Formats: sequence, structure tokens, C-alpha cells
Amino acid sequence: PPQPQIPGVPNVLLNAQQAAQEKINRELFVGNTPPGTTEMLLMQFLNGAMRRVGLCDPQGTPILNCRVNQKFAFVECTSAEVANQTLNLNGIPFLGALLKVSRPSKYTGPPVAAST
Repeated sequence: PPQPQIPGVPNVLLNAQQAAQEKINRELFVGNTPPGTTEMLLMQFLNGAMRRVGLCDPQGTPILNCRVNQKFAFVECTSAEVANQTLNLNGIPFLGALLKVSRPSKYTGPPVAAST
């Protein structure tokens, strides 16, 4: 459904909020990453795992982007649907560790109409 116009708030701002929310819906938290994990290594691994178990096209690249920290990472998927599929990789072994794949704390779920 189209977004209601809020007087005094330009559409650009609403679009920016929607884009930010859409990115949150496409992002996943990957916990328990072992030392030595790099962005490229994790992306190649997750993309390969998704292809092998049929969670995406055989030539698909469902993981677009990755940010690795000390013990965890965030991955950005091509869509919210792909992010939902990627959750199936929770517990997958990677370099001797079991990855925890889950929603980030910012994730609030699909938008729900406010009840008045």
C-alpha cells in the first residue's frame, strides 16, 4: 500500500526511512566467527553453502556485503526473502566453529499496521 503523506515531511525522507528499514530486513548477524575470518572468506563460504543446499540459484550470489568484527559479522543479503532463507544456515560449521546466523537486534520484523 502507498505510504500516507505526512504534512510537512517530504517524500524523500519517508523513502530514506523505507530504504533503511529494507536494509535492516536484508541484514543478518553472524555470531561465533573464528579468528582469521575475513569478509571475502565468509561471503564466499556462505554463498557457496547457499548454492550447495539449494537455498539460491546455482549461480546465485545471495550475500552482497559483509562486515566482520572480532567475534561476529553482519552480512547483507540481496533481499529480505534471501535473508529468511539464509537463517537456515544457523549452526553451520566454518573453520572449526559453529556459526550463529540470526536477525540483528535492530530487526523488528515485517511492518505491522498500528492498531488504534
